[in-house]
Amino acid sequence: MHEWAALENFRREGILAPRYEFIDVTINGKHNGIYALEENFSKELIESQGRREGIILKYDVDPFWYQLVNWIYDPTAPDRPRLPHYPEFFILQPRNWLNLEIDAFQGSKVAKNEQLSRERDAAIGLFDAFRKEKKKAAEVFDIPILAKYLAIAHLWGGEHGVSWRNIRFYYNPIINKLEPIAYDLMCGVWDELAETNAKGQPSIEFPYGDFDWLVLALQDKTLAELYVKQALRVSSPAYLTDLREKIKKDLSRQELILWREKPETIYWEKIEHNQNLFRNVLNPSQTISVYMNPEAIKDEGTDNYYAEITVENLLTLPVEILGFKINNGSLIPFSKKMLSSELKKSTDGQSNKFVLEAVDPSEG
Repeated sequence: MHEWAALENFRREGILAPRYEFIDVTINGKHNGIYALEENFSKELIESQGRREGIILKYDVDPFWYQLVNWIYDPTAPDRPRLPHYPEFFILQPRNWLNLEIDAFQGSKVAKNEQLSRERDAAIGLFDAFRKEKKKAAEVFDIPILAKYLAIAHLWGGEHGVSWRNIRFYYNPIINKLEPIAYDLMCGVWDELAETNAKGQPSIEFPYGDFDWLVLALQDKTLAELYVKQALRVSSPAYLTDLREKIKKDLSRQELILWREKPETIYWEKIEHNQNLFRNVLNPSQTISVYMNPEAIKDEGTDNYYAEITVENLLTLPVEILGFKINNGSLIPFSKKMLSSELKKSTDGQSNKFVLEAVDPSEG
């Protein structure tokens, strides 16, 4: 039910997602129970949600799974059980997302179509330029769509679908940008994961750099700013109240089908918990660390002295320096004039080092 509701949420926000519903299946007279029917990646998915037929990108993940088997499973055991332990860090972790092949769904069909082949090459070229840091996120992705996608994925605990292994991108040929497709979110599996970890089994998540692509994307301030705005929006209690009202009828219809076999529903308190966590994360207890050089610095050729301050961002998102306070006094607004001329030349005003001109002690 959580997967169904999350995908419904995505589509209502204008984000591509496969259609997903529950059906009672009977094959050759044999009743097989309730199944989840999920739409495949094809032009119907794209066109049904107001986009033009185009390319859907994916990673070739086979090399990743070969490596996973090599590391985590015992090939000599008949049932290939998981090993009891592996480290939380590993010196030889491959960053597969940086080098594995990217391809398009329905590759043979695309190869026969000259227009789609050109779009495939353009789409792969865009993402490849991004992962090699030749293009910023705003040059590659539809930033408003990506920002909403990330916020809603976190709302539903659907980070599994954000991993480079599972994410799919639609290439919009009208704007020459990539859009994420919500898919394979694994929403609503909190209890199962908690039970697995409680038994001392290894977590299913191994540090393969699953979200390195996202860390890189969020270095683009355009995406970072919109992402925070969307995160604030979807973490509002009013957002969830409105969503519950909008999907109420469709939710009841799906529940009636599913309940023939399993009385499962949506645990809204868990989604509210995610919202609370979101709000807490967006209000961190500490955002920066600051070091002030204890020695005053004399400006050569003048009688001026300066205090040098180094500011380090502790977050993965950008931090804006609004100003400085001395002894809890009034705010001294930050300006680029505070940057030394040497730093201005080398960093174009983006340095994390600042100099404040000293004031006469008699002036307080």
